[in-house]
Amino acid sequence: METVDHLDSTHRLITNQPMKLERVIQISSVLHRKLAEITILRRLPAHLIKIDQTFIRDMLDDSDDFAIVTGVIALAKSFKRDVIAEGVETIAHGTALVELGCHLAQGYGIARPMPADQMPKWAADWQPDEAWLIKACEF
Repeated sequence: METVDHLDSTHRLITNQPMKLERVIQISSVLHRKLAEITILRRLPAHLIKIDQTFIRDMLDDSDDFAIVTGVIALAKSFKRDVIAEGVETIAHGTALVELGCHLAQGYGIARPMPADQMPKWAADWQPDEAWLIKACEF
């Protein structure tokens, strides 16, 4: 409690208001649980981490989502895991992801859903956007 008391005293000194102790404990508890979940990641037998489309969708306009995507990619690299972005809807999303080091993606910016029998032709004909190739070559 000494650290919390110190934080409370510092907060009162700066703001002249008592600090809400339960808020500090709650944030610390949540952070501790999330860090424990992250440490599990290094023991998972999976070699691929998927970034959910909810973060990808707004990453170009929302600095928090961009920070999360950047952090997940960096974390995946540090654990020697590949990362795939779900929900790549535009060339700009794909370009930003390649710049961050994510070279696997899925979403409407790559292809719309299609019948299985059309997949081989699509795979043979598909070419990534030139911007993606240029950015990938820079790394």
